[in-house]
Parts: sequence; structure tokens; C-alpha cells
Amino acid sequence: MTDLVRPLIRRIRPDDGPAWRALRLEMLADTPIAYVETVDQAETRPVESWSERAASRAAGDREATFLAESAGQIVASAGGMTDERGRTIIVSVYITPAFRGTGLIGRLVEEIAAWSLAAGRKDLVLDVAMENPRAVAAYARLGFVPTGGTTPHPLYPDVTEQEMVRPASVSLHGRQRGPRTGENGAVTGWQRLRTVVNWINLMTPLGLAAAVIGRSQVRRGPSGLWICSGYRLRFPVAGAFTIGNVINTKHPPEYLLAPQKARLLHHESRHSVQAAIFGPFFLPLYGFGQLYSWLVSGDHGGRNLFERWAGLEDGGYLRHPVRPGLARFLTRFRVGSASQAP
Repeated sequence: MTDLVRPLIRRIRPDDGPAWRALRLEMLADTPIAYVETVDQAETRPVESWSERAASRAAGDREATFLAESAGQIVASAGGMTDERGRTIIVSVYITPAFRGTGLIGRLVEEIAAWSLAAGRKDLVLDVAMENPRAVAAYARLGFVPTGGTTPHPLYPDVTEQEMVRPASVSLHGRQRGPRTGENGAVTGWQRLRTVVNWINLMTPLGLAAAVIGRSQVRRGPSGLWICSGYRLRFPVAGAFTIGNVINTKHPPEYLLAPQKARLLHHESRHSVQAAIFGPFFLPLYGFGQLYSWLVSGDHGGRNLFERWAGLEDGGYLRHPVRPGLARFLTRFRVGSASQAP
């Protein structure tokens, strides 16, 4: 993506209402037959209602909206909701023109698939206009197949929508990268060593203590890890955090164990390696890294050395640019130093 910042996929937040509204108006004007609402209908909806709708989709397992954010701008969205047959319906998919053809639609669908599996729904379904061959082809590449069911478009009777389905568990990239295991899923020698070290340096007991305090449900995970789901405390604010061999997450265990989240699980497993190397010093050093990242860029994770080591993209982080004021200061400092050089 030349000159484009790789978008971060995240769930919508209540304060995304205005940006979501702008993207919605853009998509309705761009491809009217792909949606069941007109620009006029969306424009007449009260502005404050967008924040209310965003809040209703920001949490829970009945309906959700996921956004793609690049350089502070919302550039794509996709939604999911439950139908009467216990499936997840994918709705309101849109990629702004500059980001089309970058694989972003696949990343959004995978996010919905992981959310669907965590809620216990194994099938994805969508309706796509047959008069929109590009969209039909895109969904076919993502593993969707027609069911044979068709319906006329609610707003455009001359347009026919066809139903397409796909298992939520399908991996779009074949064997996805995740924590390495030995033959038949056995724990490797290095993972066993990491497990022992994290018990000796008390990082794993500390992680399990955090799970108890956060009222998480503890279960064995792959590669010698512990998956502690349903973490209830507000701190830390991350959706998942790792101490020793223990991954605490606010999500159900199926979320991290879904094929679509293999890279995130791998990211967290790298943090367990960091805990083994640095021991009790890991947490204060990580906190310093968060503070440094925020001071330099205004974002807590993108310039944290530990997050970069664990893989920014795997963890869903972006590397934000240096704060403008700091960038100007560094530029002047370099120019000044160069002018004083002999």
C-alpha cells in the first residue's frame, strides 16, 4: 500500500458516531444497490442517534460493527448480526476507494468470523447484488458459496440479491502463523523451558493471581500457555495482556483460539518469552515503554519496544508518527548540529 498506512481493525466505539455517519453517507452514495438504505434516509436520521447506534454495536455478541482506521481516519467498515437461524449475517461492508484491492475486506470478514465463533455461531451468511460482480467475486475469494436462494432488492426491484454462506472457522490464508508446537501439537523444548523459567521467576504465578483478581475463567491453552477469559477489571484497558505464561483476556476463550486470531495468539506468546527473559523487571520496563511511546507519538503501543518485538501488526497496533512538535524540534536539532560540525 504505497503512501497508505496499514489500517488497524477494531470494534466500533460510542464516540465513533460522527465518523461512522460520514462513512455511511459515502458508502450509500458510492454503491447504492449494496445497501438497504438511501443517502436521504441516512442524512435525516438525528446526528446523536449515530453515537447511540455505535454504542449498541460496541459490545455484546448479538450485533457488532468493526472499523478499519488508518492515520486517524475511518476507511472501511463491516457489521455482523444474528439471524433467526443462529447464523451471523454480514452487513454494511464498505472499503473506501483508496484501500480497495489491499486485502482489507478479508481482514474485516475474519474479524467478524472470530467474533461469531466466540459467540457460538459457526456460519456466516450475506446477501450480495448479482448486478455487483466485483463484490460477488470478492466474497467468492473469501470462501463464500451461493446457496441458490435469491430475493429482489428491497429498494431496487430490478436488482436481485443472492445468498452466500461460509463456515466462520475457514482460514483465508491456509495454515496461519501461530505459536509453534511440536509433532501432534506437543509442547516444544523451548516452550517447556519458557514455562519453567516463568514459574521460577514468579511471572506465571503473578499472571494467575491477576486472573483470580479479575475473576477470569482459567483453562489450559496451546504451547504451555494459560488462557484466562472473561477478565472483568477495567485495568489494563487492552483486550488481552500477558504475564508469564498467562494470557488474560476480556473475550471468551474461543476468541483467542479461533483460527483467525492465530497471529494475535502468537503476539501474546512472544510477550511470555519477554517475561521469561526479563523476569520481574518485565512489567516496569513494559510500562516505561508505554510511557515513551505515548510521549513520542501520543499512542501507548506503536513505539513501545516490547510491542514492536512481539509484532505490531500481529497485535493490531499501528506505528504512529512522531508528535509534530517533537518532530520539528528534532529536525531543528539535527540541522543545528550539522551546521556546527567542522
